[in-house]
Amino acid sequence: VVTEASYVNVPVISFCNTESPLKLIDIAIPCNNKGEQSIGLMWWLLAREILILRGKISRQTGFVLDDKEIMPDLYFYRDPQESEKQEATEIMPEVKPDYEVPSEAVDFTAQPEIKDWASETATWNPGSKPGDAAGEWGAGAPTTTW
Repeated sequence: VVTEASYVNVPVISFCNTESPLKLIDIAIPCNNKGEQSIGLMWWLLAREILILRGKISRQTGFVLDDKEIMPDLYFYRDPQESEKQEATEIMPEVKPDYEVPSEAVDFTAQPEIKDWASETATWNPGSKPGDAAGEWGAGAPTTTW
């Protein structure tokens, strides 16, 4: 994605650790990018600084936007598998299994009907002719010159 951004001159801002390559990176923000908690915190700090630059919030009034205090989103503490389970139960309610015995009785001692397979193959397309013999397969290849 960084390579494609360099083709169209889109500035790239990146959270970089000490061993991060800076090729094609325009603005490197030094931070710990190994843990999801630190990346989430840095994302919140970057969004807060952008709001300060735009003049929507100030450092003196604190982090209040539209009379609401801006708190860091703790999405990185949420378990993605737990949220998937919750979404699945909201979409499709749990169905109780029906353990009732079927009303019809099955006779397990009954013998299956035996078919005569030889009579089925007796009507095997008698009108067709077998193919002609191909002759000797290695002889008679026509030779032509270019």
